[in-house]
Amino acid sequence: MENKNGSLLASIAGLMVVFTAINIFATHYLIQQNEYKTYGWESNYKKVLRVNKMQYDQAFASVTEEQLEQQLKDAINQNAQQQEQQKAANGWEVAPQDLKVFTPVSGKADADLSIYEFSDLECPYCVQLHKSGIVKQALEKNKDNVNYVFRNFPLTQIHPGAEPKAQVGLCVYELSNKNTDTYYKFISDVFDLWNQASTEQVVDLGAKNGIDKAKLNECLSSKKYAQTVQDDLNNWINTFHVSWTPTIVVVNNKTGKWQKVEKRSAESIQSTIDSLK
Repeated sequence: MENKNGSLLASIAGLMVVFTAINIFATHYLIQQNEYKTYGWESNYKKVLRVNKMQYDQAFASVTEEQLEQQLKDAINQNAQQQEQQKAANGWEVAPQDLKVFTPVSGKADADLSIYEFSDLECPYCVQLHKSGIVKQALEKNKDNVNYVFRNFPLTQIHPGAEPKAQVGLCVYELSNKNTDTYYKFISDVFDLWNQASTEQVVDLGAKNGIDKAKLNECLSSKKYAQTVQDDLNNWINTFHVSWTPTIVVVNNKTGKWQKVEKRSAESIQSTIDSLK
């Protein structure tokens, strides 16, 4: 009886081994067929394997284990540095002396926080942001402790007229006896015309806002504010890592902490403000 039971168990074990082998073979076959299909069947698959082996040999044949380990450490360190750079791009601190602004401040001058809008006067997305009114909403909701600053960020390679228009704006501000309302009315008028407006038409907008046209043309021709616009642009590239328009940044003027607004929405601006209070 025991012999029969032993034989039965041995048979079952043998069948299990066979079934396992069949299962492994079938799985391997299906995987292989899938690989063939991916690379254009067997001939191409074998070519890919040869190329991969050649690349592997070329990359690692002369590399010792110590060198490979060092390469991995270097890759990890590089990744860590990239994460730090990303952190700097999304939120960091800036020294108070680097917060000097060249354009008018709208709202409470000594506000704890500032909304910076980095914008190009010929940028279609900047027009959309302006017409959405979300920055104005955020400013009105937080007018007791937040002000707003329009930052000139002309992308001259794709919008060659943006820089002279920015200069006209600063001339308008000067010739209006530094009237903030006049300046921001001018900016709004320029966005209403968008890139359809030539520099001459933008000068006319300044005149419509009560600025002497001859003096405005004289100010523009002198390029009095050309370097100011360029310095402003370079400063914010280095300070806030701005590379596109529009970019909205909220800055705590007391602590120097700042953060980019992730989404162009009133909710995102408000949450950024709240996080920096």
